[in-house]
Amino acid sequence: MTLVQVILVVICITPYGIDNAYGLITSNAQKDATQLVNENFVVTVVTLLSSFYCSGSCYMFLISSSSFRRAVKDRIFWWRRANRINPFQAATVGRAS
Repeated sequence: MTLVQVILVVICITPYGIDNAYGLITSNAQKDATQLVNENFVVTVVTLLSSFYCSGSCYMFLISSSSFRRAVKDRIFWWRRANRINPFQAATVGRAS
């Protein structure tokens, strides 16, 4: 499981660090419009990829841990309450017979 976490970090977080380093190195360089568009596209893709780290770790735990699956299943079924009708006892006025 630790190996899967390491692979997930390498795939999702490493490009973010590389992009930040590139941005710092080239911050004072003159860039034309095409290069700025390309860099903004790369930033968008890297940000999207790094956001997969959170959901990826959740899915990794769902796949590998039976106790985590059980806890998630209990939470989901706890939120979904059954539609139950509570009987209503109307107060009746007693008649003298």
